[in-house]
Amino acid sequence: PLKKFNDKVDIEYLKNNYFTIHKPVAWEDKKFKTASGKFEIFFNESLYLENDNKKDNKLSFKLLTNHSRDTLSSQHMMDEDGISVAYINEEMARKLSFNEEKIVTLRNHNGEIRVNLKIDNSVADFIVLMYVGWWTKHGNPNYLTDSGVSDIGGQVTYNETEVEIDFAV
Repeated sequence: PLKKFNDKVDIEYLKNNYFTIHKPVAWEDKKFKTASGKFEIFFNESLYLENDNKKDNKLSFKLLTNHSRDTLSSQHMMDEDGISVAYINEEMARKLSFNEEKIVTLRNHNGEIRVNLKIDNSVADFIVLMYVGWWTKHGNPNYLTDSGVSDIGGQVTYNETEVEIDFAV
C-alpha cells in the first residue's frame, strides 16, 4: 500500500516497501516554476563582457574541468612527473599579453595551483579549460572548484568556479 508523503512511516513499512523522499524523475509532470511554465533557456550577453569579468583590475575566468575523450579519469597522468595543463583562447591570451606556453598560477578564494598555460582557440572567451584527472603533485583543479549545490538539478557547482591567472610564479 502506498503512503502519502505526510503520513507517518514506521520501520516495518521501510523494511517491506520501496521508499524514496523524492520523485525519481525530475519534472516528470513537465511543470516548471517559470513565467511560461516551460523550461526556459536564455543568454545574458552581459555575463561575457570584459567589464563584468574584471575584479580588482584583473580578468576573471570561469574554470571548466572536462573529461578528456582520450582517457579514463586519471590513467594518462599516473606515471607523469609533469605539471597540469590549462588552456585559454588566443583572444584572451592577447588581453593578458601572453603568447606562448608558460607556467602560471590559477588562483581563487579556495586556493591556487600551478599549471602550464597553453593557447587553444576551441576554448571560449573568459574560460580556462583543464581536463580532469590531474593528481595533487601535478596541480589538481579540484582544489579550486567550489563545492556548493547548483540551482539546476542539485548538482555540484563545478561550472561556477572563477579563477584569476597570475603570471608571477
